[in-house]
Amino acid sequence: MEKPDIYRHRNYRSYLNELIETAKDQDISIRSLSRQCGVSSPSYFQRIISGERTLTSEAAHKISNGLGFGDLEKRYFLALQELETGNPEFAMEEMQLCLRRVNSRGVVDQTIYSSWLNAVIFEAASIPGMLTSVEAAHKRLCHVTDKESIKDSLDLAVSKGWLVKKDGQYQQSNIRFEVIDDIRMVDLQRSHLRHLELAKHRINDDLDDREFQGLTVAVSEVKFKKLKGMIKNFMDSVDEFLEADEDADRIIRVQCCAFNVTRENNSD
Repeated sequence: MEKPDIYRHRNYRSYLNELIETAKDQDISIRSLSRQCGVSSPSYFQRIISGERTLTSEAAHKISNGLGFGDLEKRYFLALQELETGNPEFAMEEMQLCLRRVNSRGVVDQTIYSSWLNAVIFEAASIPGMLTSVEAAHKRLCHVTDKESIKDSLDLAVSKGWLVKKDGQYQQSNIRFEVIDDIRMVDLQRSHLRHLELAKHRINDDLDDREFQGLTVAVSEVKFKKLKGMIKNFMDSVDEFLEADEDADRIIRVQCCAFNVTRENNSD
């Protein structure tokens, strides 16, 4: 069935009410909808909507799975349930994050990788006062790059529409970059190598300014593939945790890598 827009709602009862009305308009019975969502009886929805019952976390998962919610839709719906029955502050943060992601324009643009500095300049625009000019940016980045390179990255960001200048400060457009993980792309390889080079020079920094962790372990091919998925999920979680930090005053690089130390020796 065609589902109502979950993001228009600020509590789960109003969404479920619209869901019922939408089902009726599409000649779908409440009994059929209940079976699809894995709930106990056709009257369950009405008791939830009327306030007679409270939606549990387990039921919220069943309903979101039954309706075929995407990851972000499910996350938002579960936050609506959490808002009433769990941790309201956490739920509001989750809802706001989901809404920001829905309202932002996803961009797949490989030119962001044409220089490691492009992403740095893009992020610098989110920190008040850091990107008012090339000179201002150079004051914070002079230990890693020069003014000409900053200007090149800034000009590219403006020409691409990634950044706009408003009230004397470059600001990010309402976009987010989709991750490209094709390591065979030369520009992406260069970007990784440059950041690893920067990391090498940060190893002696004060512990308050960096975090280095490492693990050497024997692993099977099956678990290595699963580990790669875990790393990608972890990076997504870090991105969400750090997104729209209103108190941000610095730019950091979080770099995760897993690689094979051993290789088969095929020589005779």
